[in-house]
Amino acid sequence: MIVPKVYKAISAVSAELAKAGIPKAHLNLRDQYQYRSIDDLLNRLAPLLPKHRLCVLPRVLERTSVDRLALGDGLLVHICLKVAFDIVSTADASVHTVEAFGEALDEGDKGTAKAMSSAYKTTLLQTFCIPVPDMADADARSPKLKRGHDPEPVGGWSQWVTELSETIGICMSEEALSRVQKS
Repeated sequence: MIVPKVYKAISAVSAELAKAGIPKAHLNLRDQYQYRSIDDLLNRLAPLLPKHRLCVLPRVLERTSVDRLALGDGLLVHICLKVAFDIVSTADASVHTVEAFGEALDEGDKGTAKAMSSAYKTTLLQTFCIPVPDMADADARSPKLKRGHDPEPVGGWSQWVTELSETIGICMSEEALSRVQKS
């Protein structure tokens, strides 16, 4: 069986990156987490891809755009992309395709570019199994969720909805509706 050269090349790039990894050298001040920038990845991979005769070619498969309100009533554009990346060996034209999602929020016209970078970064990190040297696992701790919720009403949720609907139905003014809403 002849193994397509794209897999040998991916493995070779992974082996080179495994030696030192790529550190999370940047700090997101707002959310207090460390990260690797897209430039960190590109700088490390730029010499390795041609050395091992690989190209990475993106194709956007899906794009959604939704306007969102930011704090202070500013407008943000949320972009979500589904992107296919063809990893091609120039040695034998064999191809392996990786699909990834990329998301971004932006105030201007850079949302799609940011989402492309996000998808590309995810693809590179996972395809080439790029480690983070000397760093604790980011998943070692998880956000805490508020446990529990209001208990189910005595008569059940269906009864609660019926009673609430009846109460709203007899409200004769917006003031009365406001009192129901507050209670």
